[in-house]
Amino acid sequence: MGIWATLDRHKVRIITKFCGRVFDLCNHDFEELIVFFCCRQHDYENFLCTLLLPSQSQISAFVTRAFNTEVAKVQDQVTEPQLGQMKMKFWEETSDKIYVTDPPSQPVAVELQNKTCN
Repeated sequence: MGIWATLDRHKVRIITKFCGRVFDLCNHDFEELIVFFCCRQHDYENFLCTLLLPSQSQISAFVTRAFNTEVAKVQDQVTEPQLGQMKMKFWEETSDKIYVTDPPSQPVAVELQNKTCN
């Protein structure tokens, strides 16, 4: 993965390439890149399988896998049951807000809204 900057219409653009995909981080691809990293880091087997899907289906599958990963990580991240309940409540409310209002500015939630509502 490399990161490089280009001058485009008098603005500096930050562009990165990851798994053969080019992401323009100044053009709202940041959340998409976070979704890819989340899947790659926490669900590598499904990450590799998702790369075999047609390119137009990949990002939706990655977003679904990233959401699943975020919810599954709650058990590993907390030591107190109350904290786990709070995190699960966050994801429950976030999944409801995706269809009604703007979700919290969590990259997986933003991409989930982008892919399900657009």
